[in-house]
Amino acid sequence: MFKLLIAMLTYIFLMGYAQSTETIIRPGDVLQIEIPGEIEFENSFQVKRDGTLNLPEVGKVSIVGKSLAQVNQDLAKLLGKEYRAINNFKVYLIERRVPIQVLGFVKTPGMVDLPQDGNIQMALNKSGGAVAGAQLNRIQLNRQGKVTIFDYKKYLDTGDFTILPKIEPLDVIFVPASPLIGNVQMDFDAAT
Repeated sequence: MFKLLIAMLTYIFLMGYAQSTETIIRPGDVLQIEIPGEIEFENSFQVKRDGTLNLPEVGKVSIVGKSLAQVNQDLAKLLGKEYRAINNFKVYLIERRVPIQVLGFVKTPGMVDLPQDGNIQMALNKSGGAVAGAQLNRIQLNRQGKVTIFDYKKYLDTGDFTILPKIEPLDVIFVPASPLIGNVQMDFDAAT
């Protein structure tokens, strides 16, 4: 029984280690860098849109697309040149965030930062929501140049989550204007 318990605990530990080494860093991830005794590293660091961290004494460091284990190795070498007590150095992924851009017919277009389980509805809500005259059945999701058009109105009518595409870091959501409002800036009144 004791041997079985030890074997199970070893398996769980090895699976957790394998998952942490396979975690790929992406824009928006929040990392904790542990260097005991260094005040500059008490707060967490968020990976910027360009895939870099801005570290004290070192400056910009590109880490996007690397595994967490590789980031640990690379930063240990880099920070080891500036800091002496690097023996207990460790980088932890503490949160996944999804930075995306919401443009078009919304109240406040721009960048929004969502949690890992964020979705289109949360993104539109953070940008103030669609304004009157927005064409909800033709919203576009642009992922690295590939545009997907989806019917947000149908989602609102049915509550069917499968209608909404999953979002990833650096996606761009574009809410188009309805063709009914023409090409002149004016207040839109659907009744008229």
